[in-house]
Amino acid sequence: NNPLTYSITTTGDGDASVDIVGNVTYIPDNDVSVAILLTVNATSSDSSTVSCNTAITITNNSPLITCPANIVLVEGASVTSPPADVTDPDPCDSHVYSLVSVLPAPLGAVSINRATGTVTFKADSADARDEIETDYVVCISVSDGIDSDNCCITFTVLPYIPPCPDSSSISHCDVLQYFAFEIESNPEGQP
Repeated sequence: NNPLTYSITTTGDGDASVDIVGNVTYIPDNDVSVAILLTVNATSSDSSTVSCNTAITITNNSPLITCPANIVLVEGASVTSPPADVTDPDPCDSHVYSLVSVLPAPLGAVSINRATGTVTFKADSADARDEIETDYVVCISVSDGIDSDNCCITFTVLPYIPPCPDSSSISHCDVLQYFAFEIESNPEGQP
């Protein structure tokens, strides 16, 4: 019995190794999806060599993203969404999140945490356009380095309405409510 030594070559870009008893390990690069050939050579102490070729097809499964529920906030406020939910049949894949689009463009700021997929929406004091609630559709993407998936979350910005003080005297809120009633009931301004 001649002791054997093993060596390995590969056509792939990953890391291939063979241990002293011939067990093969191949770790593909995260950014490949290809067919490769592994060649294991067993060489005895008398220099005779036997080779074994194995073809492997490495595939990537796409991640699937689900956005959290839509969010409502008041203009001038800031809110951060829960993280997006990602499922990926490839347990070793790492994921990176990015913003795809924000429509319409808000006056405030929108950002994403590239590691968790949480979206922060900082509404400007004028993001409730024309003082009516305004929907901003924020689309995000998750990538595993090869494939990606998108989803969208809606941030609804409501106009800020200052609270009326609790008072028995006539306040600015009473005056504003009176004028709003008068304008609504008499839009032409007739006496």
